[in-house]
Amino acid sequence: MSGSWNVELTSGAISALRSLPREQQALVAARIDHLVEHGLPPALRGADAQAGAVGLPVGGHTLVCIEEPAYRTIYVLGLRQERVPLGHTLGGLLRHALPRGVDDWMRRGGGDMSIGRDFRFAIRSLRRSPGFTLVAVLTLALGIGATAAIFSVAEGVLLAPLPYEEPDEVVTLWTSWDNFPDKTWVSIPEFQLFRQENRTLDDLALYGTTRATFTSVDRPEQIRAAFVTPNTFGVLGVSPPLGRVFTWEEAETEVPVVLLAHDTWQRRHGGDPAIVGTDIELNGSSSQVIGVLPEGFALPTDYGATTHSEVFYPLFVDIESPAPDLGTGGSHGYYGIGRMRDGTTIEEARSDFARIMAQVEPQGLYSPERRFTPRLFPAKSDIVGSARAAILVLLGAVGFVLLIACGNVANLLLSRSEARLREVGVRAAMGAGRGVILRQLLVESLVLAGVAGLIGTGLAAAGLDALLSIDPGAVPRSANVSLNGTVLLFTLLVTLLTALVFGGIPAWRVAHAGVSEVLHEGGRGTAASRRSSRMQRLLVASQMAMAVILLTGSGLMIKTFVALVRIDPGFGNEDVLTVRVSAPSASYPDAASVARFYEELLRRVRDLPGVRVAGAARLLPLASTMGDSFFRPVGYEPGPNESTQGDWQWATPGYFE
Repeated sequence: MSGSWNVELTSGAISALRSLPREQQALVAARIDHLVEHGLPPALRGADAQAGAVGLPVGGHTLVCIEEPAYRTIYVLGLRQERVPLGHTLGGLLRHALPRGVDDWMRRGGGDMSIGRDFRFAIRSLRRSPGFTLVAVLTLALGIGATAAIFSVAEGVLLAPLPYEEPDEVVTLWTSWDNFPDKTWVSIPEFQLFRQENRTLDDLALYGTTRATFTSVDRPEQIRAAFVTPNTFGVLGVSPPLGRVFTWEEAETEVPVVLLAHDTWQRRHGGDPAIVGTDIELNGSSSQVIGVLPEGFALPTDYGATTHSEVFYPLFVDIESPAPDLGTGGSHGYYGIGRMRDGTTIEEARSDFARIMAQVEPQGLYSPERRFTPRLFPAKSDIVGSARAAILVLLGAVGFVLLIACGNVANLLLSRSEARLREVGVRAAMGAGRGVILRQLLVESLVLAGVAGLIGTGLAAAGLDALLSIDPGAVPRSANVSLNGTVLLFTLLVTLLTALVFGGIPAWRVAHAGVSEVLHEGGRGTAASRRSSRMQRLLVASQMAMAVILLTGSGLMIKTFVALVRIDPGFGNEDVLTVRVSAPSASYPDAASVARFYEELLRRVRDLPGVRVAGAARLLPLASTMGDSFFRPVGYEPGPNESTQGDWQWATPGYFE
């Protein structure tokens, strides 16, 4: 047909026209020719998809049309008899013109259907495109899974409160000086001075860690243990659910009493409440169990160790006598922990401790040249340490990964939307509002994201298990890391946000497409298509920018890792096995008996088949801070307030070999 207007008939209109008697066909054809020459009557012009279709009477029927003035096109959607409601004719039209899924959608309520029907239609629509659905779901699942896994680490390490009463009030006490510029231990005289002279802490406690051995014949086991002043548990606000804590009298008189960690009580004694008041054998001697600590309890320094303290001994320090003259400071081998008074800030507490040190006589360790400083930290920040920055960087990285995944799926949806414009346009022509169409498309995105979220949660669980099984001690507070309710809620919110991010742009693009873009066969290459292409190019550019950032960071990390692996540690670690042993003082009370123990032990080890050489040392190289000792090279005289110090190590013959 040629003329001033282009008239296009849908397949439903053509079918309806063919079903008419010949004389009726002629009348309709004449009406269509009139439309070609003159367009719609002036009173009906300007109707669009949002206003609905208009009806032109012709014989005993009505021609259902939509006009697009911008393209001088009239779309003939169908025919209806005068006595048949327009909605019935549109339903018939859809059964001819649209895919079966859309036909079902309209027959079940069209634009007024329930959310449940939205979901059923979305599932059927996605099932018709299995390749697209599989790629989109797997892409999103990887992004959501990685985000959930790293967030679970962040939640367990950074967000979860410490197992103490009002944990934000708990602080840790360290010291530092020229040989230990970061932080090191506290001495007993320093603890006594700080506890008596400070004005900002409610209380200050002291503890140290060691090794202990269950020496019962049936189940010997070496464990991590701690010596704690009796006020330690009061400072932390912890009470044993079973039994009681130490008294100062028990600590001073060295009564052999101990507290057990909850996990140790469960593992070795099956959670038997009768354990309180009974004796257990530790280091070859009996000690009475007076209580069991709460589940999950750990001292601040336990979080940086591979295992937590399992047995606790009382440590006596004279806290009533006047603060001693510090002199050289004493042996630095303890950790301090305190609780700030209500309303006190960490800055005020630090200033208070600096005031105390300003009153100390500047000699030896405390001279200005040694730069001695007491250091207070909020307990959580001290425990987390440098892991905080690493976790936040990883969280940002997986956020980029998720955004890249959203961009990939958004591009897929934009490409897919071009094929669905005619389907959506006919829905709009039938009277479906933009809100209804937008809702349906967003429901499809939500279904995609929901399935991806379920798979991603499974991937996160597997990834966490793999990560923590490699080296649990590498992540402080790793026992708190799990896919708990908070992490699952976060994953749900991420899934919903993901659906909006990757589905919103394509859904808005389709829902706001004009009818001419949708139904006009020459729609490809139109301004709308060009806008879609620009949007896709913008998404690709954003993805590339984020990918470059991630690849740059990954490349630097790999380079650093390779460089670390190539560092020569100064010793060979191939074919070397280690075991941690101790000589309990109950069986080996003096240095001579301890020496005989190790001599006999090494003799037997060297006689084992396959052993070429064996030795013993106090600590493994690079495994721990060894501590320092004063030494003076022969002929060297240090200057005022100058010291020569170095790590020290006990080693037997065979250690260097």
